[in-house]
Amino acid sequence: MIVRHFVMCATCATPHTLRIQVGHDSYQEHAFQCTECGEPMVVGMHCDQQNASVEIVEKETAREVQSKARL
Repeated sequence: MIVRHFVMCATCATPHTLRIQVGHDSYQEHAFQCTECGEPMVVGMHCDQQNASVEIVEKETAREVQSKARL
């Protein structure tokens, strides 16, 4: 399963669309750089394999965007 999540850089407000492959671990962490300012960004993902659900957690300089309409 692939999860789509929208974040923006907390430093320069550049939007990013993430597509994250759900793995087998109960927690995954993904790090990448902002495409505009190069600031490191980190998101975590809690995976509940039993109920087929995920929860994305924005960490370093990544802020959630509620809808792609805001991008």
